[in-house]
Amino acid sequence: MISGVMKFFVFLNRVINSLIFRVLVSGTKSNIRVAGFSHVNVRKHQIFVGDDFFSGKDLYVSLSPFTKCRIGDAVMFGPEVMILSGNHLTNYCDGHMRYNDRHDSSAKSIVVENGAWVGARSILLSGSELGEGCIVGANSLVNSRVLPYSIFGGQPARFLKCRFDNISELSQVLASTNSKYTVACIQNEYQKYGLDITWMNAE
Repeated sequence: MISGVMKFFVFLNRVINSLIFRVLVSGTKSNIRVAGFSHVNVRKHQIFVGDDFFSGKDLYVSLSPFTKCRIGDAVMFGPEVMILSGNHLTNYCDGHMRYNDRHDSSAKSIVVENGAWVGARSILLSGSELGEGCIVGANSLVNSRVLPYSIFGGQPARFLKCRFDNISELSQVLASTNSKYTVACIQNEYQKYGLDITWMNAE
């Protein structure tokens, strides 16, 4: 009996949190799931979420009044992911930082492109830009660009590897996801990052 009651409350909690999240975000709001409690400290129209979004429990979102967050379609977050786009001015001199309510107007917005997977307990800071289809390893700290279809991890997050071993696999996923990227675009971005792209010429 207790097990049945607990299952009911877990289910109810998921429904309520998904509804709260849907109310706070802009977008198509199709098939949004938040599997547990979430804290979303944003103003209206500050956050956009695409279709088929899933987050594990304890999602935390806090945005500066000067920033926005855009999350694409088919994005997946592990549990306890944090999105923090703001910062307090560090030259505050009217008392201790505890009492500083002045936000840094230079803070940058956060973008998570379609198909990204963010691992458990990762933190996305101001200026994070997660490329399409990327994977961010658990417990990572992101504050800059994550290359499309790459795997990043660490604190700060850095390039670990591409998701695919050859050009054929990369081409297949770009076609199957109706990607905005071409192979040439991805090759160019990897090259600008200083990476060896000779493997991309192999089938």
